[in-house]
Order: sequence, then C-alpha cells, then structure tokens
Amino acid sequence: MNIKSAIRLVLLLAMFGGALAVTTGCLPILRYNAVLSANPQIGMPSFFDGGMFVTFSSNGIIKSIDYGDGIIGTSNTHTYTQIGTYKAVSEILVNGITNTASTTITVQNDPPTVYPAFVAGSYAQERSFMLLDAGQQQHGCGGAGAPAENFGAWPRYGEELFFSWEVIVVWPDRDELIVYGDGSPELPLSLIRWHIGSPYRMFPDWYPVPTIDGIWIPSNYTPMDVCPPIVDPWVDYPDTSKTAIATIKLTAFNQFGSWATSTNIVDVYVNGGCD
Repeated sequence: MNIKSAIRLVLLLAMFGGALAVTTGCLPILRYNAVLSANPQIGMPSFFDGGMFVTFSSNGIIKSIDYGDGIIGTSNTHTYTQIGTYKAVSEILVNGITNTASTTITVQNDPPTVYPAFVAGSYAQERSFMLLDAGQQQHGCGGAGAPAENFGAWPRYGEELFFSWEVIVVWPDRDELIVYGDGSPELPLSLIRWHIGSPYRMFPDWYPVPTIDGIWIPSNYTPMDVCPPIVDPWVDYPDTSKTAIATIKLTAFNQFGSWATSTNIVDVYVNGGCD
C-alpha cells in the first residue's frame, strides 16, 4: 500500500466513525480518574491550630469528604485533633462525572517531655505511703555542684497533661504486685499517694486496682489508723532490710493523644509504718 492509499483509508475510517456517531447518537466520553491530595499528608498536631490542619485538593470539584475521624463535610480544610492514621474519602466531580477518591493522613505522636516521677521522701517502705508526683520539678545544683535533676512532666505552651501510672513491686519470695491508675483531664492524677500493700486493703476502694495488694488513694486523704514511717532505713537497718524493688512508670498524655513514658526504680524497705 502506497502513502496515498493509506491516507485514503484513514479518511474513510474517520468518516465512517463520524457517521456512526451521528446515526447512533453515541459520542465518545472522556473519563478521568478522580484524585484527592492532602497537604500535609504526614505531620504532628499544632497547639496553635488545635491539631493537625490539613488542606485537601483534587483534579475536580470536591462535593463532600469523609475525613475519616467521624466527621463528613464539604470543606477542603480539616483539623485532626487526635494522633492516628485516617483515610479520607471524597466524592469528586470530574468532567461531569462523580467519582470517588481517597488519601491517607497520618497525625504523628509528638511526645511531651516526661522525666521520672518524683518520689516524696527519701525511701519507700511497706505499709507506709509512697507519694508520687508528676509535676514539673528540678532538684539539685545547676552551678558548680552536682548537676540538677529534672522530674515529672514539663508542659509546653498550650499543652494540657493527664497521667497514667503503673507501679510494679517485685519481691524475691512472693508474687509481684502491679497497681495502676489512669487519669483524665477531669482527674489528671498528677499527685497520687499509694499504700505499698499488705495481704489486705487498708483504704476505701476509691481507686480500685485488680489486686488485693495495692490501692490508689487521693493525696489529700489521711486515714487515722495509719501513721507515717518513723525510721530511717540507712540508720536503723542494714542493706538487707531492702525487701522489694518498685518500678514506677509514668505516662503523660496531652489533649492530642501524644504521649511519652518515663521509668524510675526505687528500693522498698521493710518494717515501715504502723502495725
């Protein structure tokens, strides 16, 4: 086939296709896939924005967006108020056709600054109080002396903190004891007082735990039948008076769900408190 014949064939096919479209009423429709984009797609919540502020864009007209956090709207901007991974699904009008598109948004953990909890008093003893403080504190010398030590959670501007506690006490000759308490913005549990347990509960079940060997109690509650420890284990008892090891885990959360955990370990002594 020469060039002229090829050109004639192409023209005939084009004329045939046009005639077919006219007689059948069928015209070719251009279809485009909908695309949904998020900016930023990965990031951390902002105290200024009240979360992670995201702007959505597409190759068409956004009719609605299911933002993936339980909210559905038509705005091309949205603020995610909790850390996590979200799938945003949008109805988008492209070339006269409504299609569905999606994208994934990840709000990353922005951990608060959390140092080990401050343990009030110089030691912990069985059957006496252990006072745990999650508040921001600094002890020691910051100058030429010993370096200063930081304790508790140090909030940033605009950060609201609440706390979760876990204390694991391990004895060499009996089962370990695990006690815990979870806070909320209404009950932050920044300062707690805990009785290192005996085989029975000595205080009301205001903050129960799933073991008979320990109980969280409010810091302002002082039972009349228990007195504070009056002995100094370093003076009155040798090192063999150490009866257990307590691991204190302090976890601080902020309003976005960002969290961080600190751990410190203290010795527990015997013969403290009142019989």
